Amino acid sequence: MQTRKVVDKLKEKSERLYENAKLLEQRKDYTFALFMLEQSLQLFLKAKLMELYGNFPKIHDIRELLKILSKKNPTLKKYVNKIEIDILNEVYIGARYSVNEYSHESFKACEKFVKEIRKILKNDKEQKQSKERI
Repeated sequence: MQTRKVVDKLKEKSERLYENAKLLEQRKDYTFALFMLEQSLQLFLKAKLMELYGNFPKIHDIRELLKILSKKNPTLKKYVNKIEIDILNEVYIGARYSVNEYSHESFKACEKFVKEIRKILKNDKEQKQSKERI
């Protein structure tokens, strides 16, 4: 599949996952809403990596994906150590295997974080596409 098609498909899936997160928030199912939010951000970051490098690493850690992207966009460096990443990374496994439940406040904090990251990457005009290896 061509790079552009993969990028578009990942972004489309990311958007659908975000929409599902909002639906789950309305149902007050904050744990799975957070899981969908994490998946949405993960796919969005991988789409951006695909745009910039022609591929993306087969990892799931939001922090690691942001670290890679921060090499091209230093603005992202201030987000790498945010507590919201810990929540999102934890919920990636925890939503399925843990008895922990998450609050609406956790969801809203992570949603704000996700929106900020997406906005930075969508508006980033300085990033240059290069097919260098990650």
